[in-house]
Amino acid sequence: QWTAPGTENQLKNPNFNEFPQRASGYGRWVDLFSSGRAVYGLVRELPECERPLLEQFDIKALAAFPIMAGGVWWGAIGYDVDSENRPFTATDLDSLATTAEVLGAAVNRQQMERLLRLQRDVALDLAASSTVGDAMGMVLDTMAGFDSVDAAGIYVVEEATEVLRLMVHQGVPAEFVKLLSVVEPGTFEHSLLTTGMSRQISLQSAAPPPPLSVLLEYGFTLAVFLPVRAEGRLAAVMALHSKSLDTIPKVLQDSFDIIGSQVGDHLARLRAEDAVRTSEGKFRSLAEQSIIGIAVFRDTRFVFANEAFARIFGYEVETLLSMEPEVMQRHILSLIHI
Repeated sequence: QWTAPGTENQLKNPNFNEFPQRASGYGRWVDLFSSGRAVYGLVRELPECERPLLEQFDIKALAAFPIMAGGVWWGAIGYDVDSENRPFTATDLDSLATTAEVLGAAVNRQQMERLLRLQRDVALDLAASSTVGDAMGMVLDTMAGFDSVDAAGIYVVEEATEVLRLMVHQGVPAEFVKLLSVVEPGTFEHSLLTTGMSRQISLQSAAPPPPLSVLLEYGFTLAVFLPVRAEGRLAAVMALHSKSLDTIPKVLQDSFDIIGSQVGDHLARLRAEDAVRTSEGKFRSLAEQSIIGIAVFRDTRFVFANEAFARIFGYEVETLLSMEPEVMQRHILSLIHI
């Protein structure tokens, strides 16, 4: 904030920072700024609900233009004066509008760079994880560290029952966790989370249902639910909550959808690897207990042999697995006929 000599700087004044805009009588400003339109004129000509706070600081006239980043209202830039004798000229307003456009372009570019870094960080997190729990924890930490994301959680779908369980969470009110740590099929909450489409719910625009109303009580303004699909089926749901946004821009939505795809592909790979390990475990168990001699030969060595196979040739299993190729050829393979 810049102020003229003798004018007190209000940058740290709580009356101008972190106050609920609609509840404070500035819903009209929110609607105008959100649609890319400016607010300017004499304070005495503003609607009555907008005047008290401005008059308290002896503001007589003001002009404010929205800063739009990616088509979404990000902030505002403006002038205010303590005299009605200094009207804003067309040049003043054009200059302010141009400055807002330049700032919006810079913010949008910065956001795009951050989103690309976010996608890269999620990819690195997934590459470093070997279990579903590790993957979800790492992704959560990365997502929760993004600007405007004040709380986050990840629900994992149980394949057999379709129950959703909150596997990891950060910044989510304990009361909300208690209500939605386990989400059973057939409930409103389950239908809310399993639509299969990205959803964003503005908590201030309408009375939210009971589970989400808890978030509103704790100052959250937006709830976003992102589906994670693995092999075409819903595998998880990422829930992101903000205290500063009423909506998320399309570029951010697209980035979150990409991250959902990244997570889904990784979950599919982890599940495939787990299925292979399970299958190998079953085979090994059956083979080890078999009374028929079974061995697996790869390249020039045995990589598996059961007790029955070892007894046939008079060796211990460990000896067979460590046997040199020449010895194996002379004492074992020469006796096997395929």
